[in-house]
Amino acid sequence: MLWSVDESIEKAMQEGKFDNLPGQGEPFKWDEMEELNPSVRLVNSLLKNNGFAPEPIERRRAIQTATLEARRALERTWRVVARARTLGHSDPRIEARWERAVADFHDQIAAINRAIRDLELVAQTPALTLPHLDAQAILRETMGG
Repeated sequence: MLWSVDESIEKAMQEGKFDNLPGQGEPFKWDEMEELNPSVRLVNSLLKNNGFAPEPIERRRAIQTATLEARRALERTWRVVARARTLGHSDPRIEARWERAVADFHDQIAAINRAIRDLELVAQTPALTLPHLDAQAILRETMGG
């Protein structure tokens, strides 16, 4: 069986291997990253001191927000559909609502994955990138499978 990086990280998190790391709970210091060249660190410092974040950070936040909103919308609709199915209601309108929600979710995840690819082009370090999302896996997870 092949393990993905995400699965390995998840397993390590469950085993507590990331607990008590130096700097845990403290804000990340984007203006002090030694792997960045000095001019980028200076720009990051100026942005931070004036209440802004570097473009890759802002993009990452927007992606994370969009992902959370897409998942929440799907989960809200699924709760309605699952309840109706549990109660034995076979209302075509509810099923059509679910089909629309799934189609919308796929469209949203495709847009989010495009944003992730764009982020990869401007990220100054791999630590800023995000994994691409698997709409089908999220859908199965939402439906409890």
